[in-house]
Amino acid sequence: PVTPRYSEGSGSPPKPSLLNIASIMGLLPAPALAAYSASKAAVIALSEAMYAELRPHGVHVTVAAPGFFRTSLLDNGAFASQRHRDQADELVRTSVIDADSVARETLRASAQGRLYAVMSRRARWYWRLKRGAPMMLLHVLARRYSRMMEARGD
Repeated sequence: PVTPRYSEGSGSPPKPSLLNIASIMGLLPAPALAAYSASKAAVIALSEAMYAELRPHGVHVTVAAPGFFRTSLLDNGAFASQRHRDQADELVRTSVIDADSVARETLRASAQGRLYAVMSRRARWYWRLKRGAPMMLLHVLARRYSRMMEARGD
């Protein structure tokens, strides 16, 4: 089991917590992934609302926002072009996080009372840039996307 079991007589019960799984794409705009980003942004907005609504009742909410990592998500994914698929494959291939580390970090964030569990140094860096200089981030993302498409022949 991922979490310790609680039984009567084994001490105080754990604090109630909700864990929602989104993606870094819900915090950062992703060229060519607008629908996916929007759906993950909705999970984040729901988590933020639940956090404010349930906190007075002692219920903690954490939303996980990992970057790309190895899963079967891309196996059946539809992409606008082969270039987009290649980019997603590269992000997964070079990822420094995996499903186990995502689970551990999400549980750690929840135990620490954090709303957000943003995983990977690169994802946290982009998220900080978005919060401090949102237009700069959009320019960086647009430039990177343009270079990626040019490098692959578009």
